[in-house]
Amino acid sequence: MPANLPPWLGEAAKAVAGGAVFFLILLLVFRLIELTRPKARRLRIFRKGVWTDIAYAAFTPLVTRAVTRFSVTIVIIPFALIAYGQVDRDLILNGFGPMGRVPYPAQAALILLLGDFIGYWGHRAFHAGRLWRFHAVHHSSDDLDWLSSLRVHPVNDALMRVAGALPVLSLGFAPAAVAAVLPLLTLMAILIHANVDWDWGPLRAIIVSPRFHRW
Repeated sequence: MPANLPPWLGEAAKAVAGGAVFFLILLLVFRLIELTRPKARRLRIFRKGVWTDIAYAAFTPLVTRAVTRFSVTIVIIPFALIAYGQVDRDLILNGFGPMGRVPYPAQAALILLLGDFIGYWGHRAFHAGRLWRFHAVHHSSDDLDWLSSLRVHPVNDALMRVAGALPVLSLGFAPAAVAAVLPLLTLMAILIHANVDWDWGPLRAIIVSPRFHRW
């Protein structure tokens, strides 16, 4: 990378390169998974709507990450002021209150449960009323596979991110514990859209699966 690039452009280039590598890894992994036991038929990599999915995957995070960070910041600071009378960066990063004193593995488990609860009811909310117009974008895929999980309207994604992050961080969970859980939640969200015909066996009524999450 040229040394004379502006810092912001260099960071942007690194982010794009990292995103491209991550996307290629996902493509390889989920392509292999979908070839093992497809739901109905094997879909081509460049199936109908693939470029729409990629466009949403590239554009939506640019909007929603900024919205999420802003929303979380304006809520967490008042919580810290109320609880401790000051805004301490280290305090917020390490968690605060009773939850901040819980070991990280236990925090991660609790975050999974709370995040799943919020995600379930948030998803139901988007299937009704005025919110459906935004969520309908996600359901517009004709051929459903792992890449369909990335077709999300920015409003849909931003509201779900904020709804998930605010309660968790406001309760004092450490951001490090949240960060440890996010990759698992992300991979799970992608997996349930994959074009595969299987579920979790005895746990099918508890854990959502690709067989269940179809339209």
